[in-house]
Amino acid sequence: MHLANFCFPDDQFEAELAAYSADILSNSWYANQVNKRALIEIDGLSLHDAMRSSCSRTRDWRRMRRNGLRDSSRRAQ
Repeated sequence: MHLANFCFPDDQFEAELAAYSADILSNSWYANQVNKRALIEIDGLSLHDAMRSSCSRTRDWRRMRRNGLRDSSRRAQ
């Protein structure tokens, strides 16, 4: 379920949190904003729909479809 991405010992928590925060903040504010918008946009979508949303404005989507991307929400019967 990915409820926690990291787990640190109590005595290292503050230092690890500061390092992780610094890593995020080292990106431009615009890059962080674009990433957040993309995550909000695809939240709850199947892999197929998320990839279509992310790639629909690019040639990547057509290439991925040609190379066999399948809708993971469809189950074999």
